[in-house]
Amino acid sequence: MRVSIPICIASCLAVVMLTWWLSTRSHDFLAAPSEAELEQIRISAAQTNPTAQGLGDALSPAAATDKDRAPIPVVMAYHINRAPQLDDYLDEAKHGSRYLIELAKLLGDEHPERALTCWERVIDSTNSNDRQKQQAVNAITRLKKTTAAWNSRKENAISLLIQIGTGPSAAKLLDPALDETTEFLNACSSGVVNFDKKLSVGSEDLIDAGRSPVAMWVSGPEENGSTSTQVASLFIKLDEPEHHPEQIRLEVLKILREHLNQMNNFQPPPKPSERYSTDKILEGYITRMVWMELAESLQMNP
Repeated sequence: MRVSIPICIASCLAVVMLTWWLSTRSHDFLAAPSEAELEQIRISAAQTNPTAQGLGDALSPAAATDKDRAPIPVVMAYHINRAPQLDDYLDEAKHGSRYLIELAKLLGDEHPERALTCWERVIDSTNSNDRQKQQAVNAITRLKKTTAAWNSRKENAISLLIQIGTGPSAAKLLDPALDETTEFLNACSSGVVNFDKKLSVGSEDLIDAGRSPVAMWVSGPEENGSTSTQVASLFIKLDEPEHHPEQIRLEVLKILREHLNQMNNFQPPPKPSERYSTDKILEGYITRMVWMELAESLQMNP
């Protein structure tokens, strides 16, 4: 005997309605479970899977990661509605390098100047790992090429002197190397600092095996009675002038790095090595804010 189609449909609807009425009518599937309900779920899960006890689970607060605890990066109005400053995003640095990286990406192409500053905080204000540092330096290098220099007028820059004391022969060779170095450093600081040179030439040469001793340090303008870094001693080969610019930059970096370590206000730049070249450190690992802080520290009276 066949059952008619209307009766089948009515029977199916009746079963569905009866199930809903008796089983799920009073349940709210959209509301989040209470802490008590979550605790009961944890107990039940532990009883059915004893090996998971003590290892944490997705419902436990202890299982939350640093990423989960940090706020979600959002571009706020105060990020973009005022003139940018070199120390912007220092407050946000407390959330860590991952937060700053995501915020820098959000600022991105629409606000490249602010994105540059945000990437710089990854370098100088967080305990970022090598991969994050490299990501930040790549972004900083790229954005510096597409954004205007922070300061294009020398009279508005903070003045510093690279000072060298040596004999007449070495001084003559080092003069063009110093010009090249000061120009390079000014570009690295995006015009925040204006480096100049000062050569103090002795009365006679002290040459040993083709090498001449050189004393080097960095200071603020002498007329201000400013302080200076420690003095570095080195030798230059008089017959290899092509290597002098690179040697001078390396010694300047060592001097500045030691001074920054003593200041202890931010993450120090890495040591020069095969992985971290002198030029790469000066261009990307010393940020514009750090250049400013370093230069201002050398303006003070000793």
